[in-house]
Amino acid sequence: MRHLYCLAILSFTTLGTAYAQKPTASFEPRTYLVGSKALALYAYPEDTARASTITLPAGSKADVVGSKGKNWAVIERKVQGQKYYYYAPASSLLDFSPVLYQGQEKAATEAFPIDANTQHYTYQGVVEVPGVNKDELYTRAYEWMAKTYRSANAVIQMHDKEAGRLVGKGATIVPTERTLTMIAPGFVRHTLTLYIKDGRYKYVLTDFEYVPATLAAGNAQGKGGPLEQDNPAGVSGGEKRWTFIRQETRRDAFTLTSGLMDAMAPKKGQDASDF
Repeated sequence: MRHLYCLAILSFTTLGTAYAQKPTASFEPRTYLVGSKALALYAYPEDTARASTITLPAGSKADVVGSKGKNWAVIERKVQGQKYYYYAPASSLLDFSPVLYQGQEKAATEAFPIDANTQHYTYQGVVEVPGVNKDELYTRAYEWMAKTYRSANAVIQMHDKEAGRLVGKGATIVPTERTLTMIAPGFVRHTLTLYIKDGRYKYVLTDFEYVPATLAAGNAQGKGGPLEQDNPAGVSGGEKRWTFIRQETRRDAFTLTSGLMDAMAPKKGQDASDF
């Protein structure tokens, strides 16, 4: 624990007076799992200089409602119906990055970009990667798709290295929905196209389509469809669920495009294959 306390002191003392305040909620709660050690909670920045008297057990769930800097999460804790907020070390939460979290939550609140030609929800951009040739960028893109979607053969619909083009059709899971007969996730399908040239590439992420748990299980009574629809009839959970599906899709779009940019960026240090 001594290492944790030193980290806490360093983080808050170096962030300055902007964080010398009680934590507050910035976003709606999202649940993350606590790692292998108990999660220390601090009501004030100065509390991080001492051993925490409030913790969440290892392996339990924590509701994150914000973040501070690169090292801290803001946790919401309910006690007898009353909400309390605490700072907690981000490193103690599984799969939580304050920087990525901020980007995801910001994206969730923004409107979908709409392509002027197709009128479909579309995320697209041209990214410069100076000094990296077309073949190397293509290899990075293919490897990223294989790792991101777990199965390149199932996802990649077209791969043409000479033309510098990759087309993948994937799906991301929408958190659990409850039906009369089952509890299962729904999915949002999408198409990701990459155009690759020397020193740059273009990504186009579009064709978002919701597939509910009932359809995924082979029940024809389930309702889904393109996300451009306004609350299609028959979606379990109605308008509230449809809004949630769209928000989750915007979060996932940010995560996908951020991961792609990281994978395609100039490499620092020695490449693992160079030995």
